[in-house]
Amino acid sequence: MDFIRDYTVVATDLEEAVQLRSTYNSLRRLGESDITEEDAVNILQQGTVIFNRISAYSYEELERKLVANYPNTPVLNAVDVVKKYSQKGNFKLGPVSTVLNAGEITGIVGENGNGKTTLLRILARLLSYDEGVLQYQFDGQETTEDYLIKHRIAYIPQRLESWQGTLRENLHYAATIHNIVGEENEKIVEFVIHRMGLSNFAHLGWKELSSGYKLRFELAKMLVWSPRILVLDEPLANLDINAQEWILQDFKSMASSIKNPVSVILSSQQLHEVEHVADNIIFLRNGRCDYSGAMNAFMQERDENVFELSGNFTSKELQPIFSNHAVQFSESGITIIVRTNTAITAADVLSMLISNGYTIKYFRDISTSTKQLFQL
Repeated sequence: MDFIRDYTVVATDLEEAVQLRSTYNSLRRLGESDITEEDAVNILQQGTVIFNRISAYSYEELERKLVANYPNTPVLNAVDVVKKYSQKGNFKLGPVSTVLNAGEITGIVGENGNGKTTLLRILARLLSYDEGVLQYQFDGQETTEDYLIKHRIAYIPQRLESWQGTLRENLHYAATIHNIVGEENEKIVEFVIHRMGLSNFAHLGWKELSSGYKLRFELAKMLVWSPRILVLDEPLANLDINAQEWILQDFKSMASSIKNPVSVILSSQQLHEVEHVADNIIFLRNGRCDYSGAMNAFMQERDENVFELSGNFTSKELQPIFSNHAVQFSESGITIIVRTNTAITAADVLSMLISNGYTIKYFRDISTSTKQLFQL
């Protein structure tokens, strides 16, 4: 759907794609796999026809369709931002510096009460700050006008506000208040309903939706008017694993759109899931920013590897099999933390455990994960 929307030259291509998605949604609900092989093949064939038709367009035709919202351009530059609370035990957030680029996902992690929500609200212009600079840039031009900035940012809190009426009615309303009216309003709402897998729920109200679909509605409401920055506070909380995977994929699709790339920034306790999709990561501890930068740059220059594991063994029982290596053991809840030099790989650790007859229930290489910072 995102590809078709980005590259459609003829309106009928998008209309056919919406109809095809409607058919797909009627056969499969979020997180379920009840679509038959025959239906899947039929949908795939119809989708291939549309894709091949778009592929036949010339480069010039496609280029004219796209706007100059290219990914990887900065939309927000935060420099040494500080927020102080004298009433909260002199809690201080920051200084925090980060750059949000269109087309990228930034994750904010850290224990509860460390300033994640505060930082998100500051970046979304919902909370003032005491020191530092926030520079917003949209469509290639920097702006300081609060009205223009707020109308380019979508903020989705952890506790979603209830609404009246049906899901479809609220999407039409969201489009209207962003000056999308008439036939365009109808088309964009229809597209978003099918794009977000809400076809079977468009007639329902707030109380009739699960937590996962309430969040998908919030994302659909955002898609209607295409903000440049999407700010989410704990969006994965209260979602089952299937819904989490679908939502994370939605974030990746929204961020990577060619026509309307979004900068997504979210906080979450689901560390591994966030690290899997994040381009950048911010780690907060007691309001202090311990790391802010590219996810793939974290701990690339290090002098040890760190592994997290559990099984039918204790850390004391593991010590003899690593006696010829400089290995440190510690325990974190139900898991054992193993620290080795960088010459010992995950494969080496697994091989030593298996060769000694141990059963491994859980194993993760956290050498380049910010989870290490939780152990400090």
